Amino acid sequence: MHLHIKSWLVLGLFVAGGSSALAGTYQSAGNVNTIATNVISPQPESVQHVANYDWINNPQAATPTHIEQVAEVSNGGISRAGATGQIGVLKAWAEASYPAYTASTPWNGYATGTALASFYDTIAVTGAGLAVGTPVTYTLSVYVNGTQSSPTFEIGGAYSAYALSEARLTNVAQGTTTIKSWNADKDAVGWYNLSLDTVVGSELGVSAMLYVGAYVSAYATVAHSAFADYGHSAHYYLTPSIASLNTIGSSGHDFTISTAVPEPQTAVLALLGLFLVTCMTKQKRATQH
Repeated sequence: MHLHIKSWLVLGLFVAGGSSALAGTYQSAGNVNTIATNVISPQPESVQHVANYDWINNPQAATPTHIEQVAEVSNGGISRAGATGQIGVLKAWAEASYPAYTASTPWNGYATGTALASFYDTIAVTGAGLAVGTPVTYTLSVYVNGTQSSPTFEIGGAYSAYALSEARLTNVAQGTTTIKSWNADKDAVGWYNLSLDTVVGSELGVSAMLYVGAYVSAYATVAHSAFADYGHSAHYYLTPSIASLNTIGSSGHDFTISTAVPEPQTAVLALLGLFLVTCMTKQKRATQH
């Protein structure tokens, strides 16, 4: 279920290695994979839909790219997943549902969806009138917000919902790296920080990924639908130890923190308002009829 994260790990090792080939480089990439199967039926079914984007040194990397896929089979097994990514912002969600195996409906199959979004950018450590070689520090702040179905896992692997994230700061020339990993099963949503010491005149690599998935088989007993919704995550901001140091990447994206990040309470109130408006509209229509 975590196969697609391997591509991110390979990229992460490359970044951590400090390859000079990454100097001045930026990238935004995403992958969505949905699968639904129905083994026992008059005609066995296996449906898979995949979507990708990969912007390397392309201005499109600094603007949102969205991909979404659905896979469905005739017994109602269905999976959906989507990802939206750009430099500095990653969003991903996945959901799956599958009818239960019973004596009267002996289904044998599963539905699963995964979504991965990632970016990489480089920051020239300049500014503030400081001499080359002056020690400075950059702090990357990460804001993660979302939710997933509970429970998140069934023993035997018939059911799961998961969300993983990772952020890295790398001194491109030296290869020194700090890493912050996040797992929805163990970590709370909110703000997380990581810092890296560097010097003026060097180049800083900023990389991050967000990966979510949902899986349900006919043999699941804890539930027959699963979701991982991090469609409001994650946001990434840079704060240098000296305020006038550069925070603009090779992509043109400014990593300076903004006030555009909604607090969880704000998002909940917005959704509640939309729900109430919908209910009032339906009630008005029913009264008219």
